[in-house]
Amino acid sequence: MKTINHILFPTDFSPNAVNALPFALELAYQFGADITLFHAIEEPYDFSSVVEEYKGKLTKTVETKLKEKIEDLKKDTRYGNVTVHYAIRIGKVIRAILEETERDEIDFIVMGTQGATSLSKRLFGSNTSDVIINSDVPVFTVPKDAKLEGFDHITFTTDYHETDLEALDFIAIMAEKFNSAISVVHVDEEESFESLIKYKGFKQQVHEVTPLHHMSYELVIGEDFFDGIRDFITIRGSSLLTMTRNDKNFFRKLFDSSYSKKLSFYTHIPLLIMV
Repeated sequence: MKTINHILFPTDFSPNAVNALPFALELAYQFGADITLFHAIEEPYDFSSVVEEYKGKLTKTVETKLKEKIEDLKKDTRYGNVTVHYAIRIGKVIRAILEETERDEIDFIVMGTQGATSLSKRLFGSNTSDVIINSDVPVFTVPKDAKLEGFDHITFTTDYHETDLEALDFIAIMAEKFNSAISVVHVDEEESFESLIKYKGFKQQVHEVTPLHHMSYELVIGEDFFDGIRDFITIRGSSLLTMTRNDKNFFRKLFDSSYSKKLSFYTHIPLLIMV
């Protein structure tokens, strides 16, 4: 992936979605991409004429909201020239998003998430986590407390997979557009000879593919990946956390509510999942 051409922005008109929209617009502005504002209307189990009439009215209401938002964006001094479309589909949210991604040749998804309102609640919400696990394109998630202040420091986590090189190539392009520094971070249980060889080897491979001067490499020692990344971000700070979805089971673990405390930083830092 070298660029972004078309962003899908699923919205339910909630405060979380409202907060995430500026991120989608800024990415579209920087990459010259189109945006499709997307809303899925759940199919009711009752197919009576009354329900069908209600569904029709709801579709019209949603369409009006999306058209009004597009008209408002046309007046925006920064994003007025961004091409914005809208789409409404009837059906289950996850399936509708994934089908729209394929139908409309989407290559990037931006979604708002609920964040960690309390340690007993899931960080991402079921819709976002299911999209991340099943999407064929990168997913950029925005927690409810995140503020669009640029991406001055991007943290890219790696487990030395080959797919990380391609993902990092895109992150480097993004960093150039936003004038960002990149920290390439690997968490290992101990600093052994083997871990150092892998670390130095991956660093050399990255330099051959992406020779950026504002890219640093960090080998973080810790028993747990989540603790290691949390500690790194707490000390060094970050405006965007990036991971590559090499292992779906890992991400199912990530979305488990028991990791809320470990990922407490996610209340204000967006997460980009590359695929």
